[in-house]
Amino acid sequence: MHPFTIVFIYLLLVYICANIIHMEYKTGTNINLLFSQPQNTVITVKGLTAAGVTHAQILRFEKADILKRLNTGAYARFNENPDILGAIYSLQNDLKLTAHIGGRTALSLVYGKTQYAAERKSELFCYKQEKLPAWFKSVYADSYTQFMTDFLPEKEGLTEWEHAGYRILVSSQERALLEMLYQVPGTVTPQEAFEILQLITAIKPAVMQKLLESCKSVKAKRLLLCFAELCGHQWFSRLKIENIDLGSGKREIANGGKLYTKYNLVLPEGLETL
Repeated sequence: MHPFTIVFIYLLLVYICANIIHMEYKTGTNINLLFSQPQNTVITVKGLTAAGVTHAQILRFEKADILKRLNTGAYARFNENPDILGAIYSLQNDLKLTAHIGGRTALSLVYGKTQYAAERKSELFCYKQEKLPAWFKSVYADSYTQFMTDFLPEKEGLTEWEHAGYRILVSSQERALLEMLYQVPGTVTPQEAFEILQLITAIKPAVMQKLLESCKSVKAKRLLLCFAELCGHQWFSRLKIENIDLGSGKREIANGGKLYTKYNLVLPEGLETL
């Protein structure tokens, strides 16, 4: 055999071996990446490919029972079953969505003010025009109620909450109150909202003030101020009502109810006795 041929074969073998070693190293690195993500969170294809994992490798991980497919575009580690909070972690971190737990769910689950979270679907607030991925809507359809709104600024009043070893953005107590009142009298009755607000004895007035000044919902703002005043909360006196746009005209929350003239709200009789 010609010496040149021997050298060529030798270099080719070195090249092939180097590529095999590189692929094995990369696969090992990618497996480490899978296990570096917090437990019981959804592993998205978008997140994996952004980190350099190929679709072929994802399929190999699935065949090797390292990953299990939840739906198109979403996986979990083979022995894990992420709940909706683990899915929201991935919405926020992989897909950069503002979808977050808010309203009564936040007041219950995060701040312990009601028993709402144990009884009903999670209230998931998304900024208007923001689309949830198909895998989320399919896998978690029975776990949440979605609200598409823009009555509050997209990211104002959100705070990090640590849960089960990972952090997600949730509504602050102040934002959650306005999200709840935004639903009155549709999915939240005035009586339920008033009873919950009675429990909110401590808030951050500066945070609430900023949210009230930027809030587009006249109804939510009037209800917040009226209920807080009726409850006699100390934090109410620290709000600067003159800086808040309360709109004009009457808002009728209950047919044939009592008119609270200061806020031009018609509310059910007997709220003060609850």
